[in-house]
Amino acid sequence: MAALFAACDEDHKAPVNPDSAYPVVVTAQAYSYDVQAGGTIWVGPEFAMGVTFLKEGEAGAEVVAPYANVQYLANGISEEDYFVPAHDNEIPYFPATGEKRHVAAYFPYSVKVIEQQLPINLREEGKKFASQLLFAREDNMDKDHRKCRLQMRPALSLITFRFQVGKPFTQEQLEAMKVTLKGFHLSGLFHITDGTVGFRAQDLPDGQIALAVPEKKKAEVRDAEEVYVLQAIALPSTETATYEAEVICNGHTYIQKFTDENITELKGGYEYIFEPTFKEDEMMLNCQSAPIINWKPGGDISGEGEEC
Repeated sequence: MAALFAACDEDHKAPVNPDSAYPVVVTAQAYSYDVQAGGTIWVGPEFAMGVTFLKEGEAGAEVVAPYANVQYLANGISEEDYFVPAHDNEIPYFPATGEKRHVAAYFPYSVKVIEQQLPINLREEGKKFASQLLFAREDNMDKDHRKCRLQMRPALSLITFRFQVGKPFTQEQLEAMKVTLKGFHLSGLFHITDGTVGFRAQDLPDGQIALAVPEKKKAEVRDAEEVYVLQAIALPSTETATYEAEVICNGHTYIQKFTDENITELKGGYEYIFEPTFKEDEMMLNCQSAPIINWKPGGDISGEGEEC
C-alpha cells in the first residue's frame, strides 16, 4: 500500500524516482447479465482480478513487460472499490515523459493465462468460471490521468428465448417446454487484453446448451399478459453457420437454424432475444440484439468468484 501512494508523498527531503512516481490507481465495479441489476462493489481481498498494462505498438496494443495478468485484490478498507496488486513489486507505473498507456482487466483471476490467452469452456467443469467472466478496459491514460475506473462487464453472450402465452401454447405447455441450442462452440480462448474470444482447431462447434427452466415474467407488450423466458450463456463468436435452436413443446419438436436473417454473430456483453413464431409444424426465429447498457451503481457484491 505504501508504494501505491508513493506519488503523494510530500516529504521533499528525498528525491523522487521518476520511474516510480506515477503508479496506476485501479478501481472497479462489477455488473451482471441481469439488465435490471445495479453495479456491485467489491469490498474484500478474496476478490481477485487480472490486470494487464498496455502500450501502443506497431501491431496494436502491446504488453508493457512484466505487467501481464498481474493479480489485483480488493483492499476492503474503504467504501470506494480500490484494488491493489497482490505484490508491491508488481505495481505498473506511468512514464514520467507522458506516454499513453491502457489498462485491461478481467475477473475472476486465473493462473492459466498463456500469452494473454485464457482457456475457457461451458462444459460442466468450466461453466461456473466462464459464466462469471467479466472484462473492462480503459485506454489512453497517462501520468496526469492515472486513476482507472473499470466497469467490469459480462464477457460472454446472453441468449434469451421469450414465448407469449397463447401464441400458440398454453401456460401449462410452456411450463414444460425445453429449448436447446445445438452446434455451438463450448470452448475457446479468452483474450485478456481486448475481451474477445477465439477458437482453436480443437474447439469444434458441436456442443449443446440447454436453456434454463422456463420462468414466468411480466410481459413487456400490451397484447400479452405474461411471457415465459428461458436463458443461457454462450461464447461470443462470428462463426454461427452451425448454430440452431431446438424447441420441444406439447409433444412436438421444432428445429430452426440461425441464419443471416436473424443472427450473424454473438458479441460479448450483448443480449440476443429470440421470440419464435409457429406455423403448423414450422418455427421461425426472430432476433433482436443489444448491448446490456442500462446498468447503474448498486450495493456490495455478494457472490463469490471462482478462481481457475
